[in-house]
Formats: sequence, C-alpha cells, structure tokens
Amino acid sequence: MTATNGSCTNTFWDTVRITPPACNLIAGFTHSGVTTAPANLTFTNQTTPDSATRYKWSFGTGDSSSLKNPAFTFKTAGKYIVGLTATNGSCTNSFLDTVTITAPACNLIARFTHSGVTTAPANLTFTNKTTPDSATRYKWNFGTRDTSSLKNPAFTFRTAGQYIVSLTATNGSCTSTFWDTITITAPACNITARFTYDGATVSPAAISFRNLTTSATSITNYKWYFGNGDSSSGINPIYTYVNPGIYKVKLIAYEGAVCRSETDQYIRILEKKCTVNPDFTYFTDSAQSNKINFINQGSLTTDSIKYYWKFGDGYRDSTTVSPTHVYWQTGNYYVCLQASNSNLCTKTICKTIPVKLPLGKIAATPNPVKSTLNFYLYVDIGSTYVIRFSNSAGFVAKEIHFLASPGANNLYINTSDLPNGFYYVTAESKYEKVHTQIFKL
Repeated sequence: MTATNGSCTNTFWDTVRITPPACNLIAGFTHSGVTTAPANLTFTNQTTPDSATRYKWSFGTGDSSSLKNPAFTFKTAGKYIVGLTATNGSCTNSFLDTVTITAPACNLIARFTHSGVTTAPANLTFTNKTTPDSATRYKWNFGTRDTSSLKNPAFTFRTAGQYIVSLTATNGSCTSTFWDTITITAPACNITARFTYDGATVSPAAISFRNLTTSATSITNYKWYFGNGDSSSGINPIYTYVNPGIYKVKLIAYEGAVCRSETDQYIRILEKKCTVNPDFTYFTDSAQSNKINFINQGSLTTDSIKYYWKFGDGYRDSTTVSPTHVYWQTGNYYVCLQASNSNLCTKTICKTIPVKLPLGKIAATPNPVKSTLNFYLYVDIGSTYVIRFSNSAGFVAKEIHFLASPGANNLYINTSDLPNGFYYVTAESKYEKVHTQIFKL
C-alpha cells in the first residue's frame, strides 16, 4: 500500500494467500429398467451437491455420454462396469458401479409339419410351426446331407427310405431344435422281366436272347448276366458260349430310378461230339532198314484236321499227314500221332516201333570216344563216301571224303577237334547213305 500527502509518500508490503474452496463434490447414480437383454436402462445422476458443470459416463461397452441423466441399451447379457465422473471447475469426483444384464428366457419351440405324396420321388412342402414366431434364423437338414435356410422349404426325396428331418430355430442366443422321421415309400412296380432264347446249344454256341419284359410305363435300361462273368446292357443281345457247361442267365429290367424286376434261366451248352479217330501203320523202307514210312489211317471228317507226330527219338517232329522218319540207332521207339479238328477236339494214339539198323554196314568204336575214332564201313560197291559229323541242330562240325573199296573198310578219324556232345555220323555215296551215332568226351 502506498500513502501520499503532498510530496510525502510511503509504501508498505504484505503477502496475502488466497486458497481455493474445498472440493466437496460426491459423484453417484442409480439406474432403473428391466435388466434382461436387450436392457434399456435409465441412469439418474445423484451427485452432491448439485453444482457440477460437466458429466462423463462410460457404460463398459466402449460407449459414453455427457448427459446428466442418460439412458443406454445393453444388447447382450453380461456384467458391465458403469462409471460417472462429475466436474466443477477444478473439482472432480468419480463413481463406479457394476450393472448385471441377464439373458432373456429362451421360449422358442421349434416345430414343423409336411405335406405332399410320400411315394418316391416325393416332393414335400415343410411348414414352419415354430413358436413364438420370433426366430431370426432357420436351418433345415433333410437326412440326405441336403440343407436349407428358408423358413418354409420344399424338398424332393428321390428314393424310398426313412429320413430324419431336423429344424433348428435361432433368435440371438436362443436356439431350439425339432426332429421328425419322414417315411418315403417305393412306387408300385408294374414291370415283369421275362426272356426266351434260341440257337444251337453245342459249343461254340451263339445264343440269341429275346427280351419279353412287360411294363406299364417306360423301361429305362436292362442288364444281362450270362453266368460266366460276362454281361450286356443290350435289349436283345446275342452271346457266344465257347465252352460247354451249365450257365445261369439273369435279366434285370429297370423302370425309373427305384423300380426293377429280374428273372433267370439255366442254359446247358453241350460239347460237340468229337469225330476225330487217329490211327496209323508203318513199314520199313526196303532199301534202308532204319527208314520208317508212316501211313495215317485215321477216319477223316468234314472238319479241318491237324496232325502232330512225335517219333520217340526227340528229333524232328512232324505235322505231315503221312511222314517218313530216319532213326539213327537200333531200338524200340514210342511213336505218337495226335489229331485235332477246328472244334478243339483232340485225340492221340501211340504205338511202339522196333527199328534195326543194317548189320555190318557201319560201326564206330570206341563209343564214347575221346580223340581217335575207328570207323568201320562195309560196302558192296566201291565208291567215294562223304563222312559227316552233325550235332542235334543239324550243324556239320566235321566232314571227311574217302574212297571206299568193296568189302570192309577201316578208317581212323581224329576227333580231338570236336566239341563234346552227341553227333550223328553219316556215310553217304551216290549209291547209299548209312548212319550211326557217337558221343564225344
């Protein structure tokens, strides 16, 4: 403070402390309304004294308000921490309270009925009878892995059977499910499968099948089974049985998707009578006793006949009708003739044939031989002879030419250059051809 009187002035200082008023705000609130979700509550501000200038509410959902007495809707059940902050100048006070929202009682009752003919294929209409009519979502399952979300769907059951159909109705967290069993019956079958057949039943037998199936409606397809693993989908098939036997033939006729009829018959396929009767005789060639002439005496038929000869010495079989065969050693040989016709009829006859090589004509010692063969040849007429050593394949491994005198001839032949094995030895001139066999060690 400064005091003045004329030219006289005096000043005095002192410190005055100003304190703010005491903060006596006490925030508080109450709420009213039904606390079942969705819950629309009204909040009543009870802050004291009633001097706050600003308010801030938080409802525990991320939502807020600056009203003094707000209203707020809690959409779902749960516990929410609601806060109120009251402010007057620099004076602030907050209050928290927990508001519990309960779930509504689930009163949905799912139900449905159906209408339509229950004979397959059955197109049924389903009527939703869920109460109360407050559901927001529906899910149908028809027992066939097919579903629908419509309120009142229609569905086609294509085949006969029992189907468990379910409806689930949903409103928020409230859900109700209802099941019912739908029985779909098969349509009455007006189809009768029947067939006949004709054709020679002797194998190989081509059988013609005649389809005599009757139906009140259209037949969609046929299936034939011929009793041996083969089948056909033809209407009137022709099938050839190659082998004789008894076969169960089945015909299945289909009318639509679910109606069918089947029938079967046994067919006996006979084996064709075998008219092949092989036989043969033989005689020794007059000029060469180890050369046998075979005469085929089998009864011939109209069928094509094939012959197969085995001469018992393992050398050069034949398919000639009446062959000639030369044996290389004296002995008894088991000769077989097999005859077969085009119908796969086969018969065989075998006989033992004695064969004796000419005595004194040809000899080879020792046998088996290692390095030197003493070759003996008796001839009536002197001539040049060719001696050949041939293996079983007909390959000539050694060949010698010499002039034989009438009577006995001895020749020493070096065999050390021959590979080991059997050899057919022939001595041939312009007058004759004689044979023997050796084994080289």
